[in-house]
Amino acid sequence: MSEVLSELEVGKFLIKVNHRKILDGIFEACGVPEDKFRTICSAVDKLDKSPWEEVKREMTQEKGLDASIADKIGTYVRRKGQRDLLKVCGVIKGRARRTMLTKK
Repeated sequence: MSEVLSELEVGKFLIKVNHRKILDGIFEACGVPEDKFRTICSAVDKLDKSPWEEVKREMTQEKGLDASIADKIGTYVRRKGQRDLLKVCGVIKGRARRTMLTKK
């Protein structure tokens, strides 16, 4: 996608990815209880329109998520890309893979 848009010289652009399986992996790696995945996901979806502080407040005060888990989620969902995000995603992938192997 990035290569195509760059070739077309459309100017500056931002590619946003919102995929439930990616969020599920982040939530699992951060320790969100599985029964809260969907409700926490609905809060995270508001990040385009609301600041992190409001989203965190919703997750913790309204939806009962532990603040330390919300802080872990924040370290991932507030990133804007580049290589540091790729490193973080590698950590998530490794944690999720280990978790899946232990659940069998």
